[in-house]
Amino acid sequence: MSNYPPGTSAGDPRAPWNAPDHSHDHEWYPGDVDNPILEDGAAIFHERCHYAEGRYGEGWECEEARTFRCDVERVVKLRDGEPDVAYLASEEDHHNEWRFIEWLYEEALIAAERADRNGDLNYLDVDPANEYGDGYVRVRVNDYEVVYTQE
Repeated sequence: MSNYPPGTSAGDPRAPWNAPDHSHDHEWYPGDVDNPILEDGAAIFHERCHYAEGRYGEGWECEEARTFRCDVERVVKLRDGEPDVAYLASEEDHHNEWRFIEWLYEEALIAAERADRNGDLNYLDVDPANEYGDGYVRVRVNDYEVVYTQE
């Protein structure tokens, strides 16, 4: 015996008692805009929808999330007493893994990701990535400065 009306089944996707319609315009709120996640050569910003229905603790909350990404644009090698040297990401050659610029990029990006996980990273500029495409992040780690921009 079931609690469903006669002639219907529990697995009927058209049944009116399945999940209610929670359609809404998402209300996006950024996460920690001053500390993006550095991962895979990018600075990643998270946003969550804060839409909710019903009373606190008894209602329904939207679980949608989205991310915006700033990809590495350049790595600057900081040199004491000499001019700094900037290496552009557009000059990177993925087919020649052992050239100096690829080695330098790998060293700088891994150092930034490790420092980010340990909380030792020095953020110089942070302009959160967004739907308009003007995000910018600049960090310093060891003797490198890494610049991420949103494309």
